[in-house]
Amino acid sequence: SDETTPETPTEETTRYTLSIHIESRDNAQINLPLSVFIFNQANECVHTESLTQTEDDYQTLLPKGKYNIVVWSAMEGNGFSYPLQFTPQSYVSMPDGLHAPTPPQSGKVSINLTQATTAHLTLSYLVAALRFSLNGIPSQAEAVEVKVSPVSSAVTFEGDYKNDLRE
Repeated sequence: SDETTPETPTEETTRYTLSIHIESRDNAQINLPLSVFIFNQANECVHTESLTQTEDDYQTLLPKGKYNIVVWSAMEGNGFSYPLQFTPQSYVSMPDGLHAPTPPQSGKVSINLTQATTAHLTLSYLVAALRFSLNGIPSQAEAVEVKVSPVSSAVTFEGDYKNDLRE
């Protein structure tokens, strides 16, 4: 017979709603856009997306499985770069000059998706602000120079610094 039976969803084809509530540590301003990266258990990036607002929880559909979700702020348009084929251990390189016009934030959360799930992800700054107070400078000094070098030129999607002692 030429009759076809409708396909019933299987465990492999069923997709579940993943909602991600994104906030920042100490209610710091979140610098948009946000770059969302979702890695599966094999460390393959299975989904990327750019978000231009954070008023609502981010939502996507994914099959059952274990995932690592990584979110970066201010990555786009600020000179950050990463390989075309990347894993959570791949390095995101800092822009030329090793500083960004907008301070980047990142956060990650791991989930085991077996049903509709809401994950909470907190963004934290990847860099530090430095403040110097110089005392005891002789009054006849014409100039004072402070040179600060970043320790790393890159950080992985997981948040591990390269520690390549850049100058």
